Amino acid sequence: MKTFLSLLFFLSILSGCTFTLPSLTMTLTPTSSQRQMVGESRELEKDGWVISSVRTSATGSSIWEKEVLDSEIPERELDDETYLSLRTLAYFSRELREYKKKGFVGEGQNGEAKVNPLMKETLYAKEFPKSKSRVEDFLKILNASRKTVYGKRLNLLSKEKLNEAEMNKKKSQLILAYFNLVEEGEYFESRIGKWSRKD
Repeated sequence: MKTFLSLLFFLSILSGCTFTLPSLTMTLTPTSSQRQMVGESRELEKDGWVISSVRTSATGSSIWEKEVLDSEIPERELDDETYLSLRTLAYFSRELREYKKKGFVGEGQNGEAKVNPLMKETLYAKEFPKSKSRVEDFLKILNASRKTVYGKRLNLLSKEKLNEAEMNKKKSQLILAYFNLVEEGEYFESRIGKWSRKD
C-alpha cells in the first residue's frame, strides 16, 4: 500500500510536466550513435536516443542468411573466432554494398575487397577523400574476417576425401565466392592488376 501511495504521489507531481521526445529516424545502417558505442567513431552525439531492434536469426542479424561464406559450415564446426567473423561480415554487408555502389570498393580475384583503382571514373570520386580513412579501416576488418572464414572452410575441405583437381576447384570457388556475386555497375579485378566495371 505504501508503494502504491508513493507511486500515486509521484504520478501527481509528473502530471503537470510535459516530455518532449526526440524525432525518430528508422535506419538499417549504423548511425553515428551506434558507431560511437562500438568505438568506430569519435564524434559525440548530443542529446541522442538510440532504440534498436533486430530481427533474429541464428546470429541475431537479418542479413545473416544472405552471407555467402557461412554455407556449408556445420554448426558443430563453428568456433568462436569463425562465428564472430561471420557476424562481422553480416554486419558490414550493407556498408560494403554502399561502397561498391559508389565505386569506392571492388572485388579482387584473391578473395579480398579492395579500394577501386578506377575510382576517378565514378560519379562519387569527389566524395572519396572524406571517406578514405573509414573505407581503408573498414576493408582491414572485412578482409581479416573473410580470411578467418576462408581458413576455416579450407580446413574443412582438407578433411574431405577429394582428389587434387576437385580440391583445387573447391578452393577456387571458395576464394571467388564474393567475386562471382559482383553486380551490374560494380567494379572488379578482371585479371590480376586489371580492373573493370561490370555492365
